[in-house]
Amino acid sequence: MRWILKETGADEIIRDLIGKGTVYAGWSAGAIVAGPTLRYFDSVEDLTVVPEVFFDALNLTNIMVIPHIDLEEFAEGMKQIQQQLRQAGFRTAPLTEAQALIVQESEHHVT
Repeated sequence: MRWILKETGADEIIRDLIGKGTVYAGWSAGAIVAGPTLRYFDSVEDLTVVPEVFFDALNLTNIMVIPHIDLEEFAEGMKQIQQQLRQAGFRTAPLTEAQALIVQESEHHVT
C-alpha cells in the first residue's frame, strides 16, 4: 500500500487534505500507514510483490495502530509487532475488529 501511495502521489495529496481539515479514515493497512513507521510489519507482509519498499509511513499520528489483535490468524504476529514497536519507543494502539482509534489534534481515544 505504501508503495502505491508514493508512486501515485496520493501520500502528498492525503497530507495536503489533512492539513486542510479533511478527515482521514483507514482500516487495516490504511490505519497502519497513518502512523510514523512501517517497520516490523514486514514480518507479516510479502514485500516481494512491490518494486520498492518504504518503511516511512504517512506520519499523520505518532500512534501506531496494531489492527486485528483479536483475529486468531493475525493475533500472534500483531502482538509481536506491537512488542517490537514499543521496544523501539513507539506508542501503540492495539485494536480489535470492533474498535477504532480516533485522533483529533493532540488527543486520541479508542472506541
